[in-house]
Amino acid sequence: MAVDAFLLSAENAARVTDGLKDRTLTNMLGHVADGGLPAAIEYYNERPTPEILMVELEGDTNGIMAGLDDLAEIVDPGTRVIVAGSVNDVSLYRSLLKLGISDYLASPLATRQIVDSIYTLTADPEARPRGRVIAVTGVHGGAGGSSVAQNLAYAITSEYDTDVAILDFDMQLGTAALNLNVEARQGIFDCLSQTDRLDDQLLDRYIQKYDDHLSILGTSGSLNLPQDVDVAAMEQLVDIMSQRVPFVVLDLPSRWSDWISQALIMADETVIVATPDLVSLRDVQNWLRHLNEKRGDQRHARIVLNKVGRAKKSELSEKDFEGATEGPVFGVVPHDPVVFDTASNNGQPLGQMNAKSKPALAFMELGRKLSGRHVAARKKKKGLLRFVNSS
Repeated sequence: MAVDAFLLSAENAARVTDGLKDRTLTNMLGHVADGGLPAAIEYYNERPTPEILMVELEGDTNGIMAGLDDLAEIVDPGTRVIVAGSVNDVSLYRSLLKLGISDYLASPLATRQIVDSIYTLTADPEARPRGRVIAVTGVHGGAGGSSVAQNLAYAITSEYDTDVAILDFDMQLGTAALNLNVEARQGIFDCLSQTDRLDDQLLDRYIQKYDDHLSILGTSGSLNLPQDVDVAAMEQLVDIMSQRVPFVVLDLPSRWSDWISQALIMADETVIVATPDLVSLRDVQNWLRHLNEKRGDQRHARIVLNKVGRAKKSELSEKDFEGATEGPVFGVVPHDPVVFDTASNNGQPLGQMNAKSKPALAFMELGRKLSGRHVAARKKKKGLLRFVNSS
């Protein structure tokens, strides 16, 4: 499906460009141009209009309404039109809807606003709602990306009494099943290699339950399994899983590849785990440079510093990372080897083994911030509206 947008400001054009990168719109073919209505009229004089057309109009209410007359001359039947303008008025919005405009967005535009508008127009009304996808990786081996992913997943399910699935994509060395003391299988490999049969029934065969709410699609950790994953298969698996549960946590290998970068780009939230040292700082800068360009200004990857306090005299500070990356450190997990080792030996998440420990509290706070849910909405009972505020 094609989406064309003609905007008046570079800022709004950038927001639309960012929005078209969202994982819910990955099948859209986007064309973003400047010039607003005049440019759209010139462009479509001898071309058919796309399925969705977004045009930014100038002026007050009268100016916007006048612009619609010109817009009507170029729009083909079947094209759904989204109008953007500087007037923020409910009566204008209602008037535009009565005239057949699909949506009106008040400028300045926000990426989430654009995504929601386009998705609403294109979504299958019978499709299941999609849960929130959180991708986690370490900038290098030993940074603790898997530990953060697994404990984050438990923190979310514990805090919100909701279903969370961990997808352990490190087929050779994955630890989710081992660390949570469930039977190690080649579940994720079997699902990725049978995408033509991938459905709820197949997933039910391979998903393992840690408890009533936390499930794992893991790996046996065999070196005979492949390192690389087909991008389309990965996207299909994540999409189907996100329709089953409100939260999906991707536990990704600590290396750079096309499929890993795509998973990090498409996720609703992306977490880059680093340790407070110079090597991690260099690697974080490299990862952010690539990811944030693709994710857009309003969807930057999150930096989480792990094992903080392990080398107090020599380690870098949060300010060092923030100064070098020109962005905030999103979360800090304190170093506590006794707590981590005990939990690992017990096959338990930190939040279950010692919920009052500093690392467990850090994971709980991280889960709240990444969940997209307001703190006041915690511990709601599940029901028909279980996905509300989860995306």
